[in-house]
Parts: sequence; structure tokens; C-alpha cells
Amino acid sequence: MAETVAGGAEALQKKPMAACYINVVSGLRHNKEALEKLLFLASKNLPLLYIPASKAGLTSPVTPAGSVVLDYAGVLVGLVLTQFKREGAPVIVTGMPPEGTFDMRTLVTSYCEPERTIAQAVSHFYGLPMFSIAGASESKGVDLQAFSFIQLALCDEIISWIKGFMKGFEVSDETPALDVIAEMGPDGQYLGTGHTKKHYRERWYPGLFERAD
Repeated sequence: MAETVAGGAEALQKKPMAACYINVVSGLRHNKEALEKLLFLASKNLPLLYIPASKAGLTSPVTPAGSVVLDYAGVLVGLVLTQFKREGAPVIVTGMPPEGTFDMRTLVTSYCEPERTIAQAVSHFYGLPMFSIAGASESKGVDLQAFSFIQLALCDEIISWIKGFMKGFEVSDETPALDVIAEMGPDGQYLGTGHTKKHYRERWYPGLFERAD
């Protein structure tokens, strides 16, 4: 359809009007459908995003460094395969860690935690085009009632979020969790590991913003 709208395959390649967002199971598990999409788009010389979608604390290490290590390995796999298929094919990488942290209080995956933006530095390090989210929250809405003491409470939560965004994250011998990743393998489940139990409280948790469905 995009080729038809653009006036043909060659016209779409010259001025692509869309990019395909491809979610893969995790950095260590690349499902058939995702790889088929990647190779097809590379053959067409069309832009794609190849985004591993593990859950920090559940299917990847709970620490920001560990979750980025696991899923960015998958990002680089997608990049290499794309270039093997067609050198120079356009790829946009993720500027955020995996698909959020598994919230231990609500058992819901958070999409808008401040730690999600830390992986921007990795894409800048490699000099790759990337996308990310900006400030966001699980708040259901801000309306006419958001003023006075209520507004102060909301602002306090926003400041807390910004502090979580600005503090960076620790990279040490332990936080990348390379030994844990090796032990868990492609289908690992990180919820019951000692590493998760030790570090999950280090992640940012909201005081007001609601993550529960």
C-alpha cells in the first residue's frame, strides 16, 4: 500500500513515508515473524525499528545495566542481519531499555518509568539513529482539579520522576548481570533470581502515578 501511495517501489525507497516497528521476544530470542519482517524490509531498503521486548525483572535482569546489556545485544543482532541482507539499509535503534520494568507492587509492566530513557547513551555511543520517549507517566489525566495542594502533590511526583531520569545508573561488575544472563539463557525467567531480589527496590516507583490496570 505504501508503494502504491508513493508511486512505486523506487519512489518509496527514495522518500519513505513510514517505518516498520518490529518487536522481537527478547535480546536472546528472535522469533521467525520478526526476522522475516526485518529481512523483507532490508531487501526493500526501507527503514525499520528492531526492538527486543523483554521485561526487566521478569525476562531480563532487573537492573537497568543488565536489562540494557541483554536487549541491546538483540538490537545489534538485528542491525548486523539487516546489513548482511543489504548493506546500507536504514535502521533505527531503540533509545530506551526493554519494554519496562515488571512492577513488583502491582504485577503490571510499566511503560513510562524514567529509567527507560537511559539507553539513549548506548545509541549515541554507536552513532546510530534512535528513538525514545520523553517525559511520561501512568497518570490517568490532569484536569481542572489539578491545582493548589493537589497540584503540589503532582509536582512532587513529577520532580521525583525527573530525579529518576537524571540520576543515571550504575555499571559495575554486578549490575550488567552477565553471569545471570548466561545462566538463564534465551528463555530465562528472572523473577525468582537472587539478583532480582537484591536490586528490584533500586528501580523508581511512583507515589501517585497509577500503574495498575
